[in-house]
Amino acid sequence: MRQPLTTFATDGEGAAGGQPLGLLGWRRTDFRAAALAWIGTACLLATMWILAPAAASWNYVANLLRQASPLGLVAFGQMLTLLVAGIDMSVGSLITLTNILLTGILNSSMDRLAWALAAVYLACFAVGLFNGLTVTYLRVPPIVVTLATGTILQGAYLIMTDGVPGGFVPPAFRVVAEGWIGPLPTAWVIWTAVGGLLWIILYRSPYGRRLYATGANARTAFASGVRVEPVIVSAYVLSSILTVTAGILLTSYVGVASLTIGDSFTLNSLAAVVLGGTLFTGGRGGVIGVAGGALFFFMLESILVNLQVGQGARWVVQGVLLLVMVIVSARRADEGGRG
Repeated sequence: MRQPLTTFATDGEGAAGGQPLGLLGWRRTDFRAAALAWIGTACLLATMWILAPAAASWNYVANLLRQASPLGLVAFGQMLTLLVAGIDMSVGSLITLTNILLTGILNSSMDRLAWALAAVYLACFAVGLFNGLTVTYLRVPPIVVTLATGTILQGAYLIMTDGVPGGFVPPAFRVVAEGWIGPLPTAWVIWTAVGGLLWIILYRSPYGRRLYATGANARTAFASGVRVEPVIVSAYVLSSILTVTAGILLTSYVGVASLTIGDSFTLNSLAAVVLGGTLFTGGRGGVIGVAGGALFFFMLESILVNLQVGQGARWVVQGVLLLVMVIVSARRADEGGRG
């Protein structure tokens, strides 16, 4: 007989299990992971101010938050797939497809905005649904499914553009990325609003408890009454929705079609999520840590660019950091298992 879902407890930074929770619902290990991300971000910000004293202004910080928002949204989506012990390697290709579709359909006119948005969100829903259904019902490893999906999307937008993308967004559409709501950049407000909504969903709703329970132990979750397959599928669909939203912000900011606009987001989103404390084994992670991880990696790349470090060297630095974070994540998972 299935047990009620209330046998699972979730903490304020995301962990399923029966252990008692600490102050404010944090587990000590989750707090350390999130704090590490934010301490690292603060150190990078201080470094930027040392390298460029003019950066110590609200306008500079606000612009930084604006530009980091797309990565933050993708990282939130990546976090959802890792919470159910999955991964989404198609996010970079999906961002590029969003850019190609938006610029191609709009073509400098706001008249087709509704059609353009409908097209990109329909595409993202189809991609997320395909990934989720293939992972859950065909039992194909998530990394294989999403890598294949990313390759299919790359082929699709190369066919659509013949390798030469064209199209622009109208000036009125660029307010999405470049506008302000009072003293705050619109893009950052969108990112923060999404983060707040995710926080409520994950930590204050039955769906959030099911998500963490499924990632922590799918069999136990199923025995407790959770329909794990729809939960996993929903994580991939939500990941695609957040990724396309990031693609819209990026396209609004850049304004033109680009075949490389999403190239860095797969690696950087994974690095941000792992730095923020989300485990590859599922069931552990949270919004606050991931937000700090996204800011850290965006600021790191900005510093490397300002120091005129080449693209190859930047990839080496980011790859090494990701490898270190994966090793740390594996050790945390082992410690959790022994606990």
